[in-house]
Amino acid sequence: MDRRKALKNMSLAIGGFVITPSILSVFASCTTSSVDVNYLFLSKEQSFVIDHLVDVILPIFNANINHTAFIDKMLYHTVSKENQQIFKAGYLEFEKNYQSLLNKEVLKANESDIQTVVEEYFSISEQEEEAIFNLLEKDFSLLDENQKLEYLNYYFLTNVRYYCLLGYCTSEYYQKPI
Repeated sequence: MDRRKALKNMSLAIGGFVITPSILSVFASCTTSSVDVNYLFLSKEQSFVIDHLVDVILPIFNANINHTAFIDKMLYHTVSKENQQIFKAGYLEFEKNYQSLLNKEVLKANESDIQTVVEEYFSISEQEEEAIFNLLEKDFSLLDENQKLEYLNYYFLTNVRYYCLLGYCTSEYYQKPI
């Protein structure tokens, strides 16, 4: 009788039973309802911009899934308070860059405007891409002042992209056979 294995298996099974409802409720946020969504973390302005970013990131995807609500719940429940603040600061930096690039308020954005801004920041060489991801690996508090603005902008964009793709890959639509 191997008691260590038995204890290990029992603790894993109990942990699985305890955490399953929480994870299922987060993944259930991918469904759209006709009711106005009350976001836990995002403001209405931020959700508007993120909604357009999702349309740019997943252009061929036209299902009734509210990825913005999924992103909101993931940011609220899984991201530390410090990183939540960095995300919000990144949104403000993205908004500032949008306005300087297009001379237009971000709340008047449409999908083609967001596409232009995304292409500006993601149509870069492999060396620049590697430098950006190396920058994102660093601790924000240790960065120089001139690096912080670029860090914030890319932190926001890459997190939206990450959670958007996570929501898509874990949705029922993606898991259905063709």
